[in-house]
Amino acid sequence: MRKKFHKIFTVIFILIAVFAVAKMSHAQVNLGLEYGNAIGLSATDPRIIISRIIQIFLGFLGIIAIGLIIYGGFLWMTAVGNEERIDQAKRTLVSAIIGLVIILSAFGIATFILNQFLAATGAGSGQNNNGGGAPAVNGISGAGAVGVCSVQNVYPTPNQTVSRNSVILITFNEAVDPATICATVDVSGNCAQSAILPANVQIYKTGDSGNPLNDTKVSATADHKTFTFIPAALLDAVSYTVNLTGKVLRQSDHRNIFAGGAGCAGSFSWQFQVSNLIDLTPPQVISGGVFPPPDNGRDMPNNVLSKQASGLITVNSQPKYFSPATSTVSKTNADNTPAASVSFDPNIDSNATLYLVALQGTNGLSATLASDKGVSLGSANFNGRTVSFSGSYPFSLTAAADVVAGNAWTVNIKAAVPADSLQVGSSVYTFVKKSAAANQIAVAATAEALAANIVSALAAETDITAAIAAGSPQQIAVAAATAGAAGNSINLVFNSPADSGAINIVKMSGGSDGQSAATINDQPDQPMNTAIQINFNEPILPTAVVGKSSAVAAIQIVNAEAAGKAGDKCGLDSDCLSDKCAAGECDGNSLAGTFSIANQYQTVEFVSDKQCGVNGCGEPIYCLPPDSNLAVKINAASLAPCSSAADCATKSPYNICSSVCKKSNGESYPLANIAALDGITDTALNSLDGNRDGIAQGPATYYNENTKAAGGDNYLWSFYVSDQLDTSAPLVVSTIPAPGQAPAVDEDIQINFNKLMMASTLITGSTVINNGQVDVTHKNINLWSVADNPVGYWIQTQTIFKNGSPVSTNAIIKHGTFGEADSYRAQAGSAIRDIHENCFKPSGDCLGVSESSPSCCNGTATAKLGPDGNCP
Repeated sequence: MRKKFHKIFTVIFILIAVFAVAKMSHAQVNLGLEYGNAIGLSATDPRIIISRIIQIFLGFLGIIAIGLIIYGGFLWMTAVGNEERIDQAKRTLVSAIIGLVIILSAFGIATFILNQFLAATGAGSGQNNNGGGAPAVNGISGAGAVGVCSVQNVYPTPNQTVSRNSVILITFNEAVDPATICATVDVSGNCAQSAILPANVQIYKTGDSGNPLNDTKVSATADHKTFTFIPAALLDAVSYTVNLTGKVLRQSDHRNIFAGGAGCAGSFSWQFQVSNLIDLTPPQVISGGVFPPPDNGRDMPNNVLSKQASGLITVNSQPKYFSPATSTVSKTNADNTPAASVSFDPNIDSNATLYLVALQGTNGLSATLASDKGVSLGSANFNGRTVSFSGSYPFSLTAAADVVAGNAWTVNIKAAVPADSLQVGSSVYTFVKKSAAANQIAVAATAEALAANIVSALAAETDITAAIAAGSPQQIAVAAATAGAAGNSINLVFNSPADSGAINIVKMSGGSDGQSAATINDQPDQPMNTAIQINFNEPILPTAVVGKSSAVAAIQIVNAEAAGKAGDKCGLDSDCLSDKCAAGECDGNSLAGTFSIANQYQTVEFVSDKQCGVNGCGEPIYCLPPDSNLAVKINAASLAPCSSAADCATKSPYNICSSVCKKSNGESYPLANIAALDGITDTALNSLDGNRDGIAQGPATYYNENTKAAGGDNYLWSFYVSDQLDTSAPLVVSTIPAPGQAPAVDEDIQINFNKLMMASTLITGSTVINNGQVDVTHKNINLWSVADNPVGYWIQTQTIFKNGSPVSTNAIIKHGTFGEADSYRAQAGSAIRDIHENCFKPSGDCLGVSESSPSCCNGTATAKLGPDGNCP
C-alpha cells in the first residue's frame, strides 16, 4: 500500500513540476530557430517537434493495443469450444483493453500538459487571451484574416523574434477608418503620432491582457491602409500579443474590417517574441538592389527602319462578270398544252433540261418532273395554273390557260455565269458589267482601262495604297500603308470560279519591322513604362515613403538634367526638376506619381501618374519621361536631438550631447527624431545608412551609387530612360512545390517568374483596376485550404541578380503550419505585374488555352471558374 501511495505521489509531483515549468516559461527563451534555415534544417520550434514525437509514439502504441484486441477476438472465434484457447483469448482481450485505456489516458494527459506548456511559452495554439476571437493558430487568432480576408501584412510576423526597440505594423487590404484606431485625427481624417483607441487596439504581454500598452503612439499612411504603432518605452523580452477587435471599421462602409469575407473571424490578433537585444544597426539600400540600375551614359541609337510590304496586280484580259441564269419553255404536247412561263433562282450554277407532265390524281391536278436522263425529280400539285418545285432546280411554272391532264412542257435552263472577284485585305470587290455600288469594279474595253478602274475602287482601302505601275499601264503596284512585317499578311487574291486567268497576282511580301538597335553606354536605357524599385536590407517605416510623391519627403525622383524648381520660368517640361512645365512655370520639384511599399516593408516602388497606354489586359500603364535622365534621391531621417548630457545618460556609450547623442569618437546614436520622422528609418527607428559604413549620420550629403564617391547618409542614383515600351508579359517558370506535389507542413510556397516583378502587386487578396470604363477585380496571390480551415499567409519576394543587377523575382508565400491531413491551393492572378506594368496572364503558361477555355487551373486550361473567380 505504501509503495502504491509512493507511486501516486511521484506522478502528482511530476505533474506539478511540469505546470510550474510551463508557468515560469512566460519568460521567453531564444531557441535560435532563425539559424535553422541557414544550415539546412527546419526552423520549426523544437518544443512542437517533441510534442509531435510523443503523440506519434502514443498513437503507435494505440495501434498495437487495437491489434491485440483483434487478435484476442480471433482466438476466441476460432477456439471451437477449447477452454484453454478461450481463457487465452480472454486474458489477451483484458490485457489489451487495460493497455488501451492506459494509452488513451496517457495521450489525453500528455496532450493537455503539452498544450498548457506550449501556450505558456508562446509556441503553441492556446486560446486567444482577448476573449474576442477564434483559437490562436501558429501565433494568430482569426488566422484567416491574414491573407484574403482583410490583413495583408503585419510586422513582426507571427512568432517572429524582434528587438526591444521594435515598432509594430499592420497593413490592410483596403482602407480603414483611422478614427477607429487613432484616438485623435485631423480635419482631413488622418492621424499622426496619436494615442491608440484601447477599446479597439490592445498591445500587451501575452497572458496579461489587463495591462495593455495604452501609451503607444500610432500613425497612418495617406491611403489609410498601413498603421504604425510606436511603444512609448522599450518592450520587455517576453511574448507580446496585438489584438484588434471588431470595432476597427472599413472606411468605405463603416463595417467590421474582420467580418463578412472568406476566413474572417470578426477580430484579429497575433503574437510575436521580443529578444533581450536593442537594435542599433541602421538600414541600408541593398547593393545592386535598385531598379533601374545605375546608368552613367545615354545609349546611342542605331535604328534600322521598317519596310513596307508590296504586291502586284497584272491585268491580262477582261474578267468574268455576273450573268444570271436564263430559261426557255416549249410545249412537249403541242395539241392542247397551253403556253407557259417559268420563274427561278437567277444564281442556278448548272445547265438542265427538265420535263414536266400534268396528271389527274385523287388529290387533284398534279405534275411530275423528270430530267433529260429520265430520272424522276419529284411531283407537286397545281395551285390554279401554277406548280412549284424545290430540290436541285427550284422553279415555278405558270400556264397561260387552264391545265388539263396530259399537258406537258420542256424547260431548258442555262446556268448563271459567276463573277470573278478581287480580295484586298478583308474587302472583296466583285467585277460587274457596269458599276452600281461599293465593292464593285466595272469591266472595261481594254486592260489599261480596267487597271484604272481597279485603282479607283481601291482608293477606299486604308491598309494599302494602289497605283498604276510606272511604264506598265496594265499593272498595279500595291503597297502596305504602314511599314512592318504585318503588311506581309494582307490578303491580295484574284478569285475566278471559271478560272478565267484574266488577272495575275503577286502576293504581299517584303515587309519588315524596324529594329531599335542602340550602342549601349554602361547600362541599357530603360523603357518608358518602368516602375522604380528600391530594396532595403530590412523592413522600413512605411509612413515616410507611402503616398503621392508631392507628400513624400523621404524620396524624390527628379530630372537630373534640369534645375527649374517649382515656380521657376520654363518653356519645356525638360526645363523642370518635375519634368512638368505648366503655364510657363515649373509645377512641383519632383516627378508626379505614387509610392508604395511591399515585400514585408522592405521594398519601395514608384509609378508615374502619366498614362501612356494600356497593357495586355487592357489596363492603363504609366510612363516616365521619354529620352530622359532621372535621379532618385533618398533622404536619411534626422537624428533624435539632445539638449544636455542627461538626455544621453541611458544611451551609453553615446553619452556625449552634441546636438545629438554621440560616442567619444564622434559616432552618432542612430535613433531618428520620432517627432519628425522626415526620412528613411527602419522598424527600430534607426536612420538610413546611405553610404553603408555602418554608422547613421542623419541627412548629410548624398552618397552617389553611380560614382561610389564618398558621401553622407542620403542616397542617390541616376539612370536613363528611352522612348520605347516593354510589352512582353511575365511568365511563371516554376513553382515549389510543383502542381500536385505535397509540401511539408511548414514549407514556404514559391512562385518563380521570368522577369523582375512589381513587389507592390505580389500581395494577397484582390485588386480592383479600372480599365478606363469599369472597375474590374483581379486576383493577386492567394492560398487557401480546400476544407476552408483558416490559414494565415503573407508574401515576401526574392530578387534574382545577374551581373549585379536585378533580373527576375520569386514570390514566396509565408504561412502558418498546414494541417497534415488537409489539402491547399495556391493562386497567382492577373493583378500581378512585372516591373514594366505588364500584367501576368495565368493562362499564358497553359496548353490548350482558347477563347472557350481561357483560364488555367493546375496547369490545365479550363472553361469555368468557381463563383468567386477561383479554380473549382
